[in-house]
Amino acid sequence: DSVIIKIGVPPSAMIVSPKEGDNFAVEDVLHLFGIGVSNDRKQGAKLFWEVRQHHADHWHPFLDKIEGNNFDLFPAPEPEDLLAATNSYLEIRLSVVDEDGLSTTVSRNVKPEIIMIEVYTEPDGLKLMLDESEVITPANITSWKNHNLLLDVNQQYPYVFELWQDGSIQRHQSRVSQNNKSFLAKFKKSEVKELAFVPDVRNCNPTNTCGQCEGHCKSDKDCSLGLKCFKKHERGQPVPG
Repeated sequence: DSVIIKIGVPPSAMIVSPKEGDNFAVEDVLHLFGIGVSNDRKQGAKLFWEVRQHHADHWHPFLDKIEGNNFDLFPAPEPEDLLAATNSYLEIRLSVVDEDGLSTTVSRNVKPEIIMIEVYTEPDGLKLMLDESEVITPANITSWKNHNLLLDVNQQYPYVFELWQDGSIQRHQSRVSQNNKSFLAKFKKSEVKELAFVPDVRNCNPTNTCGQCEGHCKSDKDCSLGLKCFKKHERGQPVPG
């Protein structure tokens, strides 16, 4: 097998924009501009850009390798999930190739602008859903500026959801900012007793009727006077009323 050896000094490459230390907020538009010069000062050096979205120990393409210079990137992304907000960033890569095929690649990491959000419940210690992840309150959570945070609540007997402090519906999105980083969900204690679970005690019938939550029935005739038959579809399913 033959091996191709390229002789010469590779070109120089420099990323001008985004600058070292720049951060991004969700939906920001980053500008890509770089300088590439052949070592012998000949014309013809080509610039190629690639952007990778890193998350923990892996990355996804955000911009496939493309030739060009001095152009705007797509709007900056949202974090993939709640945990991703803690370990994600964009890697900007510039490759310069001269007319002899020699190349140099440089890169720059651009990190998101972090905002620490605070989540609470009244009373303390209940759970909230943030970006589909369960969080026990009170808690401080890492998020990104302008991220559309998905907030939701599951019922937690004996407490039922009453309202969000800002009056939003139970499941909604809220854009994170320095002026919008504290979220409070209020619950009230339910006056309804927890639904009983019917054990597999006995089968009810018109001559051997059952009282409330005593066994399996097929119709109201199987129940004691004044009671109605509510059927279960699966073993262990709660029975209403």
